[in-house]
Amino acid sequence: MERTQQPSGNCGIQVNYPHYSTQYKEIHTRVTSFCRDLVLVSNTVSAKTYRSRWFGWQRVSTLDPKTKTSGNVQEHRRTITAPCDKGSQYRYRTEGFGEVSTGAQTFSAASYEQNDNAITCG
Repeated sequence: MERTQQPSGNCGIQVNYPHYSTQYKEIHTRVTSFCRDLVLVSNTVSAKTYRSRWFGWQRVSTLDPKTKTSGNVQEHRRTITAPCDKGSQYRYRTEGFGEVSTGAQTFSAASYEQNDNAITCG
């Protein structure tokens, strides 16, 4: 299949800021792959979360690709989680990856979001 850039402003990937979930005691980030301009047969989302360390970004979580082929394929939303030890303080970065297919063409996009300040885990 052919891979190209996203077809328009109504297609892409959105990554929210990583945040601490008090309910689950872990870091959560929502990643959404969307395309409202094309009729899709599939929509795939994957992601990786990192925490800041003195040596750079350390990967702490991976969300394996999952493909949606039924229902509202135009939007596929998933949450990636990462462990968060009580009292730890790190900045977090999540990279999201999306791929949509019309059956004839495949389009992909990637985006990231990160915290400027450290998150204290409770």
